[in-house]
Amino acid sequence: MGSFWGSNPSKQHAVAKESIIPLPERPLPVVFHESRFQEAFDERAAILEFDAGYERQLSEQIAFTQVQASAAAMHRP
Repeated sequence: MGSFWGSNPSKQHAVAKESIIPLPERPLPVVFHESRFQEAFDERAAILEFDAGYERQLSEQIAFTQVQASAAAMHRP
């Protein structure tokens, strides 16, 4: 009896083995000396890149602007 797609399940097929080439990892930039601001930057940049679909450089620029504005607002009297 064949499968849904009409192939014979008892027949073994040769599967080509692919060699996996790791992508070069680029370390995240350290742009804030305070760890809480750096963590906020990393998180916002990742969300913008992976969830919103922005390019990495643009994601980092937007995240930097947002975190910098938050930090400035926190230090105002």
